[in-house]
Amino acid sequence: MNLRDIVHKIGFHSWDDWEYVSQKSCEQIRTCDYDRVTQERTRHKWSDPEYKSLDSCEQIRKCYHCEEIESLGTYHPSAIGGGCYTDQICRNCEEQLDDHMNG
Repeated sequence: MNLRDIVHKIGFHSWDDWEYVSQKSCEQIRTCDYDRVTQERTRHKWSDPEYKSLDSCEQIRKCYHCEEIESLGTYHPSAIGGGCYTDQICRNCEEQLDDHMNG
């Protein structure tokens, strides 16, 4: 039994590089070059957050590889109105806000 057999027998694999399953999928697979066992994972390449539209405060990001879109929630950049606990209106989407917090 050689060293490679011993190392593999105790649970160490000699993995190939990660490869995409298809051109438009972020699913990746790699194979042990010794016994052909495979591992799978999903790895997106996300863009920076951006607003969904000019008059929306919903932020999204898009995967460069598979073009999947993920919503990151709502972020109101600024508001018109009084102090912390008064009603405010978002300057961007004009939504009525309950207090000074984003969300």
